[in-house]
Amino acid sequence: QGNIRAGKAVVIGKEGLVEGDIFTQDAVVSGRVKGSLRAESRLEVQATSQVEGEISAGRMQVEEGSNLSGTVKIGKGAPEPAPVPRTAGEEPQG
Repeated sequence: QGNIRAGKAVVIGKEGLVEGDIFTQDAVVSGRVKGSLRAESRLEVQATSQVEGEISAGRMQVEEGSNLSGTVKIGKGAPEPAPVPRTAGEEPQG
């Protein structure tokens, strides 16, 4: 649980679960993501993945069998997903 911010790449394995926002250059998702997902360059959504939330990527590959629920914006001009408001008492991440 929590947000992930990586300069180069994020890989979520088949058994992985992220409940939070992901911001990175490249991402490969095989597991579950609940939150905004922004890959500035490339996003690969594999057949075993489940993604719920806003997706924004420069380029995207989606395998048959994957499950996407939310909005998808692809291309260089794709706007960033809206920031998620912090809950009371939550420390800023960075």
